[in-house]
Amino acid sequence: MRFLALLPILFSVELFAGTNGLYSDAASWTGHVYIATTGDSLVAGGGASPCGIYALSKSISNASGGHIIMTNFAISGTKWTDQPTQLSNALACSPRWAFIGVGRNDVLQLFPDQSYPGYWPTIAGCLDSAKTNCRNANANLMIGEILPAYTASGYPGGESFLLTVRGYNSAYAAWCNTNDYSAHTRLVKQHDAFGDWDSTSGGYDYLHEAFTNAPTDALHINQLGFNFWGPLLVNDMEAWFYDPPVVSPVQMNVGNMGMAQ
Repeated sequence: MRFLALLPILFSVELFAGTNGLYSDAASWTGHVYIATTGDSLVAGGGASPCGIYALSKSISNASGGHIIMTNFAISGTKWTDQPTQLSNALACSPRWAFIGVGRNDVLQLFPDQSYPGYWPTIAGCLDSAKTNCRNANANLMIGEILPAYTASGYPGGESFLLTVRGYNSAYAAWCNTNDYSAHTRLVKQHDAFGDWDSTSGGYDYLHEAFTNAPTDALHINQLGFNFWGPLLVNDMEAWFYDPPVVSPVQMNVGNMGMAQ
């Protein structure tokens, strides 16, 4: 049996003030930083027990030594067309960071094939709006890659879902690369970090079972998954200020971390 050995993440808010032109203020960077998260049931803690809706905020707080305070606006079932309202509610609390974790429901419910290009203008419009609204609110925008859709044991078959997720993530990356990537908008490269190897696709396209309640629930993230996700997000925020970051997403991939047989 293999056990995951999570790497420690060191985080010091006091060192970050005013770097790279990010939206910040002296009071936040020397005390607490506020992040608002939006998304679907994954971000909302649908598979986490006992923490549930607080699973991600607790993990982020622990990984940052209590410096980062998170407010979760995620709602189960959210798709991209629901996201603008969710983000508007999130920005009302004046965060310095806004995280968007949306897209899985669009893939699972709307696109059981690789027809994502036809829907991309809708998503791009939501992203454009999010960038503008975050700038107006002096908030830095973090866009999370869609996580793998299924574990290997829970997957219904075929490569269409897996490849559609990867297609959307490539489109996210292209949008971020042309939309202020290094300043106030950033892609969180988290797909492969939660992935298990799929020999057919040649990528980390299955959701790793260690992060789920499979076989009961092969879609949502369990408490261990949130314990892993928090440090990954904190590290990505840190990477915005430091190059290279303390731990890269590749190093944090469950398949590449310290594993005991």
